Amino acid sequence: MGLFPKNVQFFDLFERASHNMLQAARLLEDFVTDFRDVEGKLKKIEDAEHAGDQITHDTIEMLNKTFITPIDREDIHELASELDDVCDLIYGSANRMVLYKIGQPSEGMKKVTTLLARSVEEAAKGVLRLRNMSKHPQMIL
Repeated sequence: MGLFPKNVQFFDLFERASHNMLQAARLLEDFVTDFRDVEGKLKKIEDAEHAGDQITHDTIEMLNKTFITPIDREDIHELASELDDVCDLIYGSANRMVLYKIGQPSEGMKKVTTLLARSVEEAAKGVLRLRNMSKHPQMIL
């Protein structure tokens, strides 16, 4: 341990954010594929969006209080913001479907939502690998 240890709690926050993002994507997938109780499902997606906002707030607050970070400060800020943006967009999509009174999602919409959920799963896996990135430099491609 050095004189100024790096705060690795950022990785905990990234992992929480990616888990939350994945939960939001899965909730949207369920929302679209089983278009019943849309108000209740929308509320769950909104809750995930709010949780993402809180995680981002916690990350930025920690960033402002940390002298030495495990990765560049700008990268921490950008990653936290991007993970939150995915949740924001997921909620916005579901909210608009309710607002515009979409009767039933199309098959194309269902396929895109499933693709989104799979893409978010892969992104979440990548975030989980960040903590050990320096131990496995071959992961950086």
